[in-house]
Amino acid sequence: MLAEAPAYAERMSQAGDGAFPVTIRRIVDPEAEADTARSRFGGPTAVWRHGDDALVGFGVAARIEARGPDRVRSAAASWRALHARAVVDSDVAGATPVAFGAFAFADASAAPSVLVLPRLVVVQREGAAYRIEVPALAPAGTTPPPPSFEGPRFAPEAYERAVGEAVARIEAGGLEKVVLARDLPVETPGFDLDAALAVLTDRYRGAWVFAVDGVFGASPETLATVRGGKPGEP
Repeated sequence: MLAEAPAYAERMSQAGDGAFPVTIRRIVDPEAEADTARSRFGGPTAVWRHGDDALVGFGVAARIEARGPDRVRSAAASWRALHARAVVDSDVAGATPVAFGAFAFADASAAPSVLVLPRLVVVQREGAAYRIEVPALAPAGTTPPPPSFEGPRFAPEAYERAVGEAVARIEAGGLEKVVLARDLPVETPGFDLDAALAVLTDRYRGAWVFAVDGVFGASPETLATVRGGKPGEP
């Protein structure tokens, strides 16, 4: 490591304005690392967990927001520009800074689509464990709380009618699959995200448990994967 330090310092000095350091190191005890991160940054700000693999982010180094029909391309372009400024000092081959995303489904959604770059990410992947640390790049602010609503936004009667219409359209050959969701707003003081994710992990052991920017849950399927810039098997 001492032999590599001058080369890294030289790369930092040559990187120009806007460059920032990223430190990636192997770790022995991911749980101890996560406990240390909690003492520094508070509870996790982003989680992606499946089986023995997990990425748990703490703090916010940078936040990218995008809206409208071009939100994915816009966020991706901003991420590429941010990633290009990173000067990585790593002892883990192939490891790189990681951002967590939550994207609105509808083009006209009032909710922003976001990419969050945590200050520290504890990674467990394919038997390897390491941490990724990034300095604070800009005032991150705080994630606004979700809006409060009185009563269900999809009334029971409307839900029943939607189910009936979906079944009729499937039988007529107009649709193959419909996913109907009902939302029930619940307000609770002192919400503990760690505890909620622990329950999801325990109850849905084969699911992908996730949390980012106030959105969390457990998904039974992966729709797409990308490795090395190339699509992989879902």
